[in-house]
Amino acid sequence: MGDVVEECRGLVPTRRRFLQGAGAAGLAASAFSVASRSRPAFAQEAGDAAITAFVESIELAMVEAYGQIDVGLLTPPLAATVAAFAGHHRQHATALGEAAGDAATGEANRALLDDLDDRLARARDEPAVLELAFSLESSAAATYLVALGALEARGALELAASVLPVESEHVIVFGTALERPLAELVPSFVNQDAGFKPDSFPID
Repeated sequence: MGDVVEECRGLVPTRRRFLQGAGAAGLAASAFSVASRSRPAFAQEAGDAAITAFVESIELAMVEAYGQIDVGLLTPPLAATVAAFAGHHRQHATALGEAAGDAATGEANRALLDDLDDRLARARDEPAVLELAFSLESSAAATYLVALGALEARGALELAASVLPVESEHVIVFGTALERPLAELVPSFVNQDAGFKPDSFPID
């Protein structure tokens, strides 16, 4: 399993390389898929700033969740991959916070972290960590897909569109390490229903 992760890590070690590879194709497909969809219900009440602030809180929760993983359970390649992906999420949160302006909280989504407490506690070996990370990244990617159909301002849309392929590549890395069939990874894992929803994980 560690060998698979190392191979994936060699393909996509930085956020910039994510955006240069298969993620670009995923972005094009996702952007096309949301073009004809109506805005999600929550987006009809929340403006761009509130939506962006919500996603910022999700990204910060991802950073914190990865920080709670016992890296001693992981092979060195997987530990390095988790650290690199946490760094991506921190970068995303910073950009989202700037975009959200006064609406940004700068804090991790506590409701999501509370929801993850038990799952993090049960992630006591490498396969369990991979399953948890795969699930988190799948929901994160789906959240950005929802955002593309909800945001209105060009800058906010461009930001969400730049992050979606990065999150999608994260899913592929962990899914490949889990030896999931390709049909489960491209492109069906990204759907709006799987995204984190503000009603389920509200921010103060």
